[in-house]
Amino acid sequence: MKNTTSLLLTIAFVFSVLQVLGQESNDDQANYISVINQERSAKDQLFSNPEESPLSPSDMETFESLKYYDVDESYRVTAQLTIFEDNVPVMLTTSKGGEKQVMKYGTIMFELKNKMYTLSVFQNSSFPEMSDNPNQLFVPFKDNSNGSETNSNGRYVELEISEGQNTVEIDFNRAYNPYTTYNNQYESVVPPDENGMQELILTGERKYEDR
Repeated sequence: MKNTTSLLLTIAFVFSVLQVLGQESNDDQANYISVINQERSAKDQLFSNPEESPLSPSDMETFESLKYYDVDESYRVTAQLTIFEDNVPVMLTTSKGGEKQVMKYGTIMFELKNKMYTLSVFQNSSFPEMSDNPNQLFVPFKDNSNGSETNSNGRYVELEISEGQNTVEIDFNRAYNPYTTYNNQYESVVPPDENGMQELILTGERKYEDR
């Protein structure tokens, strides 16, 4: 009888711990989703401001909000970061058929939906999309949703890297369209073939036309 009581107490204790951990996990997920939604609302406000918006005056008249997929934490993964000793200048094709020089900063390798990917990381100080952080590192990427559900010329996702870091979080819930998507007065780089992903990345910002 004593052994049975001890076993029941142990089971009850383990169950209570799992409940607490589960609640903490749910709270973390809710907080994360809230942060992403706040970021999206802030971007809508920026696009509604005629002094900051990349939209044309005619689009400004009817703009309400951008269109996003629901937040999905499975698209938030940790990647192995390889930084090149010397940044390599490369030319990428642009949305207008020209070329633009960017710095190839390194690569990230990660697993997503049971597939391994290695994508190149770039840096350029002249992109209007990154005017608040001119030296921002970014990953321009294409995936199998381009043209049907997302921008035909791919999207960007930014990276935050600390000195001495060899891993980095890449969060496709924060994937966004380059400014050329909203206004052809802009010119953006098209993701290189090496950053093509054989996957439907159904998260982040959707086609502007579908708003």
